[in-house]
Amino acid sequence: MTRRGLVLFAVAFGIAAVGTITALRAATPSTPPPAPQSVSPTSQRTSDGNHVAGRRSVAPRLVPRGAQVQAQVQAPVKSPAIEGAPQRGAANPKVTVVLFGRHDSSRTLVFEKKLKQLEKSGKARSLRVVWKDAPMKGRAFSQLAAEAVRAAGDQGKFWPMHDWILTARQTLTRSLFEEEAKRLGLDVARFGRDLDSHRFKPVIDADAAEAAAYGIGPMGGMIADGRVLDRAAFKDELDKLVAN
Repeated sequence: MTRRGLVLFAVAFGIAAVGTITALRAATPSTPPPAPQSVSPTSQRTSDGNHVAGRRSVAPRLVPRGAQVQAQVQAPVKSPAIEGAPQRGAANPKVTVVLFGRHDSSRTLVFEKKLKQLEKSGKARSLRVVWKDAPMKGRAFSQLAAEAVRAAGDQGKFWPMHDWILTARQTLTRSLFEEEAKRLGLDVARFGRDLDSHRFKPVIDADAAEAAAYGIGPMGGMIADGRVLDRAAFKDELDKLVAN
C-alpha cells in the first residue's frame, strides 16, 4: 500500500471510531443527580396527650446560659368598670387590680395568695383588689360557688365566703354552703332563697362576658394599670407596679 493509501485509511478509521463513540453516548441514559435525602417524620407527644409531626434531624433550640425569657408585653386596654363590684384595699390606691377568677380554680388561688402577700407586706395602702366572676361554663359547681359568694356578699360577708371556698379541701355542696353561711352569721333562709332564685346570675354572667372580651379564659386573669397581666410573670409585674 502506498503512503497516500495509508493516510486515507487512517483518516477513515478515525472518523469511524468517533462516530461509534458518539452513538454509544447517545444511547446511554444520563444518570440523574442524587435526590436530597428526606428526613423521616416522627411522632411526638405533647403535654396534652396529642401527637404532632416532628423531625429527627432537628436539634432542640438551646437558650444561652443567663438568658431570660421575656413575658409578652400586652397592649394597653380600657380598665374594667368597678362600680358595684366587690373590692377591698385602699380608698385612693396607687394600683387597682381587677381579678377575674372562679372559686374552683387553683390558678385563682395562686393569684389571691400573691395579692394577700402584698397586702400583708405593708403595700395595702397602695393597692386595691376588685373581684369579677368568671365561672367555667358547663361546670355546675363553678356557677353555684359564684352565686353563693355573691349571696353572702349581699349580707356583708363576701370575702369570708370567698376565702373559705377557695381554700376548702373538700367537695362542697349546697348544704355545706348553708352551714358556712350559718357560721358566718348570715340569714340562712334568705341565703337559700337567693340561691334558689339565681338572683345574682345576671351579674355573674355580665362579669364572665367582660372577661371574654378581654381575652381572659377559664384560667382567669388580672388587669392592672391598664394591662392584662401575663399569667407566667404576674408576680414580678405586680411587684413592679406596687413599687413604682
